[in-house]
Amino acid sequence: MEARELDLGDASVRRAWGGVAEAADPSPFAPLAYAEATAGAFGLRARAFGVEQDGALVGGVVAYEKRRGPYRLAVVPPFTPVTPFVLAEAPAAHEVHARASPLDALVAAVGERFHAAAFRLPPALSDARPFAWAGWRAEPLYTYAGPLHPAAERLAQAGSGVRKRVRRGAGDFTLHEDAGGVAALQRLEAEAYARQGAAPPVDPERQAAWLGALVASGAARLFVLRDPEGGAAGAQAVATDGRAAAFVCGASRPGSAMTIMTHLVCDRLYADGVRSLDLVGANRPSGAEFKRSFGLPLVQQFRVTRVARPELRALALVRPVV
Repeated sequence: MEARELDLGDASVRRAWGGVAEAADPSPFAPLAYAEATAGAFGLRARAFGVEQDGALVGGVVAYEKRRGPYRLAVVPPFTPVTPFVLAEAPAAHEVHARASPLDALVAAVGERFHAAAFRLPPALSDARPFAWAGWRAEPLYTYAGPLHPAAERLAQAGSGVRKRVRRGAGDFTLHEDAGGVAALQRLEAEAYARQGAAPPVDPERQAAWLGALVASGAARLFVLRDPEGGAAGAQAVATDGRAAAFVCGASRPGSAMTIMTHLVCDRLYADGVRSLDLVGANRPSGAEFKRSFGLPLVQQFRVTRVARPELRALALVRPVV
């Protein structure tokens, strides 16, 4: 079984990818619209690889390629906590042990293509042995993610602080879906970073282009929380494929606004048919505790990396290569 590079300009390839993504565990990062908008905004190239059985696509991955001189690197773009690995079925244990699964074929293909690579695996892809056995390094990361429930059930699972803030303050705000809310989001982000004595990690123009492209393609939704005077108290960008959603970037004023916004966005997503949610990241103590308070389970995912060229391995001792 071998994987090959896919031509994303081929309509039949795009249909086949969509079919596998539909059969796989739902992920807001699997649609090609998300990958292409992200690659375009951050100066990367989306390169897809697929593996077939009996003439049908059964698995694939989109790698985000960055060139550094003569080297081809696969990187993890900003705000993108999952690399889109899609598999029609979970790899069978006996195929994994024989290193003959569709995932093994994808690992081999990207290993041949890139001089160095980093991927963040979907939480559903919990078996990183095909990477480890091929010489990759696997590092565990964590997030709070799981089923999205109706409000009453969700609040029953949430912490007492969440319930108290929602009960006391939800009526003071209204949630608006606003494709033009990028400026409000970036202003609130800048204020939040300034309170921490830091600068935003990504150039605001690139972030604005990325959000605009995602919303225009339907790969993300943008919500703004407004106070009674109409001022923006919070803003949240949500990547979604209509079945699953992930909070990719957002900010709010100090106080209860972020809690209330998260609750109201969850209400809106559930009403629109979304049934799973990733709050994205539980790898820093303060942010992890906030996300834990909403009652979703702690889930492990892996960051896998491989640096093939000796000169890049030497450089990696000084600073990250991917």
